[in-house]
Amino acid sequence: MNHTIVNHDSFHIIGISLKTSFDSGSQDIPPFWGKFFSENILDTIPNKANEKIIATYTDYNDGSYVLTIGAQVNSLENIPEGLVFKTIPAAKFAVFKNQGPAEKIVPKMWQHIWNLNLERTFSGDFEAYDNDSTVAIYVTVK
Repeated sequence: MNHTIVNHDSFHIIGISLKTSFDSGSQDIPPFWGKFFSENILDTIPNKANEKIIATYTDYNDGSYVLTIGAQVNSLENIPEGLVFKTIPAAKFAVFKNQGPAEKIVPKMWQHIWNLNLERTFSGDFEAYDNDSTVAIYVTVK
């Protein structure tokens, strides 16, 4: 799986957050995605820049991190109760793209990323989901 290197501007998302760890993420994350879809969280997010679902990985600390699933927004005004915002800072990213059912391809994509010798900064990574079943994973690099 090839990747490209891009510079990306900072942006904000609004969504729901889960603190998890590298050890328990594979058990915690699937039901969290289930909550996002079953509670129609995307429909409750104000000021969306578009209809893409964005999942961010932030606040890396001693094996733990925060996963936030939501949408990119143009404004942080009127955040509904129960939702949070996260900011992905401007950075250089290694970008990996694949197409197919997210629940099958995303874990394989991350496994591939973890096996590469990337100089990661862990300053804020994200996944972007297009309506055509394309997933792009953006990983911050030096």
